[in-house]
Amino acid sequence: YSKSEVYLELARQLILRGRASDARLIIDEASQTIYQNQNQRQLVRYNHRFAYLLFLRGESHAALALARSVKTNLNPQVDTIFFRQLEGLEHLIEKHLKHFSPAPKKMPPVNFLDRRIMNRENEENAEKVNFGEDPIGDLMDQIFRQRQKAVPEILKSGLLGLLPMALNLPVGKSIIFLGPVRGQLIVSSQGDVHLSEVIVTTPMARLLKMLEGGVFRKKQELVESVWGYTYDSLYHDKLLHATIGKLRRALSQFGHWIEWGQEGYRLNQEVSCLSSENSPVVRGPLDHQSLREVSSEFLKSSFQAKEIPLNRRQVLALSDMERGKIYDVVVYSKRYSVSKITATRDLSGLFQAGLVDRLGKGRATCYLRGVEFKKLT
Repeated sequence: YSKSEVYLELARQLILRGRASDARLIIDEASQTIYQNQNQRQLVRYNHRFAYLLFLRGESHAALALARSVKTNLNPQVDTIFFRQLEGLEHLIEKHLKHFSPAPKKMPPVNFLDRRIMNRENEENAEKVNFGEDPIGDLMDQIFRQRQKAVPEILKSGLLGLLPMALNLPVGKSIIFLGPVRGQLIVSSQGDVHLSEVIVTTPMARLLKMLEGGVFRKKQELVESVWGYTYDSLYHDKLLHATIGKLRRALSQFGHWIEWGQEGYRLNQEVSCLSSENSPVVRGPLDHQSLREVSSEFLKSSFQAKEIPLNRRQVLALSDMERGKIYDVVVYSKRYSVSKITATRDLSGLFQAGLVDRLGKGRATCYLRGVEFKKLT
């Protein structure tokens, strides 16, 4: 009996922490003992946990059928708490399925927790709650009233199972969520929630969005769309493979969602990629209009005749330098929203191609066109 109690509580804690798959294993482990002992209270709690796990997996109709089946065998006057818990789960699933069944009958609250849940929709009763006595209840209230403000508290508490609710992610689906903090990646899949420790850069975020949709993308298309480079397999295959590797590490146990075939890469067609307003992906690619404004005469004289492949950032930077602008790594990275490593690589490439001059050393290094260089030297 005690072992079954521990298993049931452990399953609940794992669900709260975004580990539904582990909770399912614990529930399966407990099932044999619970059914052997035939303890009615444990049987009800077991089926309640199992029904909720089915709901998280996207099997809403099976979850609803199980919850209703268990509830019909209860006496509302005797098994009041269990009855109300199953009634609440039934209401949650029906709301998800958009079933417009009659609302549960108004009944007096059976305990403090029941009263708090009933008052959650009533703003006037919010002031009557003693915050701090029930931390999980505090989080649930905050999710109901101010979703976005609840996210930092959820991350701090480690109760990742509440994140999909706070971020309003669809139940039972496989989701990659970019945000809510810049550089953050959250994976939600059938009750399993993973918060990546890998910081997602702008190219990584753009690459994820490119791979979404279930269509294989060729390497050339990915390189030119994400980084703006003119594709050269000798240079850019390593860059693409390294970025794919970082994304798989960020996805952790869900890394297999990024699929590879002879036609290129794609994100599993069952997976959706969503982003918040703070995600780097919403900033979009470089301004195509700015690129078109670069004069054709300058392009021909600077690098087309030499057949030197340049990306869009380098083209725009050359145009600026032609008008007298001086670049260093910090200015370049801010101007084109790239990392300092990328800025260094772009500027060094221009220097090695003989298109710009370099002045200074270390952090004081700057890049400029020949006319300005002569003025300074």
